[in-house]
Amino acid sequence: MKKTQKKDNILRIKCVKYIFYICILALFARSFQIQNLSDSEKKKQIEKLYSKKISITEKRGTIFDRNGEVLAISVDAWDIAIMPQFKNNFNSYKKVASILGLKEKYVRKKFIDRNSFAFLKRKASPKEIEALKNLTKKLKADNRLFNFLKTSKRIYPNKNLAGAVIGFTNMANQRNGIEKKYNSILQGAKYSLPIIYAGKNSWYIKNQEKLLNTKRGHDIYLTIDKNIQHITESALKKGVAEFKAKSGKAIVMNPNTGEVFAMAQYPFFNPNIYGKYSPQTWNNRNVLDAFEPGSIMKIFLAAGAIEKNFCNENSLFFCQNGSYKIGNITIHDTKPHQWLPVSDIIKFSSNIGATRIAEVVGNKSFYNILKNFGFGQKTGLDVSLESPGLLRHPEKWTKVDASNISFGQGLSVSTIQLASAVSAIANNGELIKPYLVKKTVSPDGQEKNCEQKHLKKRVLSRHTAKIIKKIMVEVIKDGTAKKAKPDDYSAGGKTGTSQKLNNDGTYSKKKYISSFIGFAPADKPEIAIIIAIDEPKKNYYGGVVAAPVFKEISTKTLHYMNIIPSDIKFAMNGAAKNDN
Repeated sequence: MKKTQKKDNILRIKCVKYIFYICILALFARSFQIQNLSDSEKKKQIEKLYSKKISITEKRGTIFDRNGEVLAISVDAWDIAIMPQFKNNFNSYKKVASILGLKEKYVRKKFIDRNSFAFLKRKASPKEIEALKNLTKKLKADNRLFNFLKTSKRIYPNKNLAGAVIGFTNMANQRNGIEKKYNSILQGAKYSLPIIYAGKNSWYIKNQEKLLNTKRGHDIYLTIDKNIQHITESALKKGVAEFKAKSGKAIVMNPNTGEVFAMAQYPFFNPNIYGKYSPQTWNNRNVLDAFEPGSIMKIFLAAGAIEKNFCNENSLFFCQNGSYKIGNITIHDTKPHQWLPVSDIIKFSSNIGATRIAEVVGNKSFYNILKNFGFGQKTGLDVSLESPGLLRHPEKWTKVDASNISFGQGLSVSTIQLASAVSAIANNGELIKPYLVKKTVSPDGQEKNCEQKHLKKRVLSRHTAKIIKKIMVEVIKDGTAKKAKPDDYSAGGKTGTSQKLNNDGTYSKKKYISSFIGFAPADKPEIAIIIAIDEPKKNYYGGVVAAPVFKEISTKTLHYMNIIPSDIKFAMNGAAKNDN
């Protein structure tokens, strides 16, 4: 046994010895091979063994609003690298740190701890480069100490304006918003530069002269209007502040084409300093956040019920004097009513009236009505991520569920879904796919037009749509939304007030979402608007909290668009008839 073990050990030692000899021979052979290479071949071999590569990307395309106003642009910047062979006795770390906005400790570490090529700062400004060159000259340091690689830096000149829509992009390939969705179009050409080790801590950058004027990215023109976006953001911020709310969202859309003129959320997000915000704040909440919308949903119930001949605008429903028991819960109205026609159920926002309409329609038909308007599915907006909301299959509905859904509880929707759905009423019955990009333009000026009418399907007859529009006009004239009436223009709309869910699944008696949905002018809608304000404190009714925001946005936007005021238009039409 011991003899066998001894033989095994001897055999292992011999194997190790042979392997060692083979390695030594290979090293000698390689050394001999290199010695017999020409100088140019030696250089290539050394470069292959020791070179690094850095990735460089040409300028991204510019993002414009619909009128050619810049929303995102790439400007010249420089990556600053330390060339260790030229450090000598340079020790002005504090001055370098001050110029570049860095910590002295970081700069010192870069100089002392590294004997290889290293970046000191990426995306430095022209001002910083000039100051660093002047410092080098003043200190009589080697002017080759710093290498300046031309690159670009992304800036958003309007700061928080449409920040969540535009998104951001950074060196770590984190992206959001339009910057993410259209990255393949916006991104410039990519290429790499070899960083070559030349011995004795000496490095140089190969082919640096090829950095300039390669292929930049395509430009993008959005449907967003910078001025309408500003109007919307200002009004939304004011509404949130007035009622000390948690947050707010708003969309302004062309109901006839699907173009999104404005998409706002508050608190704002500034993509120039995205790192100072939580990742959740980066998200476009108008497409990602779904919520229970409240009484806004009554207009879609009524529209579908009339379209499918379950009732008409004058059909009467008994509203139980303000209290109606279903199963183990009791539904209440803000004010008691007896018999109400469908038009007044919407006008006075009766929950019991909506429940009675839903009972006549039936669960399956009601579900199909909501699906027909695009709820429970993505709109197809050109963004990276979109929530479909939540609309459960009618087989899972109880009587209480059907009642809750009739006045906008027990389902969840996004503001972009609501904007798309109300546009179908405003444009006389066509469900339009919303979109954010009008066109792209290549570096050589070739345009690709994205502007088109995205007709999904007809969801209402013109006759039914006109009935619902008329009812919505009455909601603003003499219903729950008097505070939504725009100055100088007619409009139609509907208020919404919904309770938020507690963590235990019950509805809160303190936390609400106040909303408003509408269009203007009423006779020929040019804009459709949705407002949602989360957890207002002083009051929580949509007609008090959200309706005034609609008024401000619609008034200022229609004036900006040079839409003729309704009274003047009515007078002009009357004069034309008299002339005839």
